[in-house]
Amino acid sequence: MKRTLTAVVTAILCVIAINAYAYAEESAKWKQDDPGINIYDAGSISDEFCVVQMENAEGSWVTVDHLTPGAPIRLLMINGGFVPGAQIIVQNNRTLVPLRIISEVLGAKVDWDGNKRTVTVTGAGTFIILTIDSSQAAVNGQKVTLDAPATIFSDKTYVPLRFIAEALNAQVGYTDKFNDTVGSLLNNYKISIVTIEKAADKPKYAANDGLAAVREASAITYQEVAQYLKETDRTFSDSNPNYDPQKITYVNSFGRYYVYRLEGFENFNILYNSYTGEIFSQKPGLPFLFIDKGFINIGWLYQ
Repeated sequence: MKRTLTAVVTAILCVIAINAYAYAEESAKWKQDDPGINIYDAGSISDEFCVVQMENAEGSWVTVDHLTPGAPIRLLMINGGFVPGAQIIVQNNRTLVPLRIISEVLGAKVDWDGNKRTVTVTGAGTFIILTIDSSQAAVNGQKVTLDAPATIFSDKTYVPLRFIAEALNAQVGYTDKFNDTVGSLLNNYKISIVTIEKAADKPKYAANDGLAAVREASAITYQEVAQYLKETDRTFSDSNPNYDPQKITYVNSFGRYYVYRLEGFENFNILYNSYTGEIFSQKPGLPFLFIDKGFINIGWLYQ
């Protein structure tokens, strides 16, 4: 409840200070293993944009993007964390991504030669040479033909998604309709997520491990709700129905997250990080998409 109110207040302040957008983007660096995100519908706090926020290292929610209402919402997630300001473009049915952002997050250095219009990527066991407007590249001395040429967009170099991810020894995933993953709250919006995963040097938890952990967290939350109702001289009722905290099922996965749903609360999905064992979930509140750490804040629905 406290973090929900904090997110709302922070969102209002960020929109008031909309001219500080560039600074806000810099203050919300990518955080591995943290899918925390807010997306506010146009009209809720801004008449002109869907407002995207992410949580920075200090725990504050900052605005990192403004999306035109009705436009597809494309998000980039690398190793379990959404990447601020990583605009994805689609040209001729090819997904293009910003080279520098992805390379640096994956541990490589990017250099630009303005005279030759070439880009070199060094690190993560890879040496890449690209030329703007050319479909030819070199990876560790081997010639490679891209399915779309490297290009400049908004002063950033863009390259085909699968090429740069695989050249840096990472795997690509694509959720075309994130709505199908996160439930009917988002039916009026087309949200897609590109995931890039570089294997961690530790074993992954299995989906059944996640299910057990999520059920345990659900039981704790249920007891908290029951206690709250008792303290306020209330009971579960038709308007605030009782539920079985153990009726949780595995739905699917994206990136490094397993997705679960609690019966009766299907619109608030639960994410389990298969590397860290941490639980995140969609939260009820003002944003039409609000993912934060912890189990679903069901108590908020019983206020």
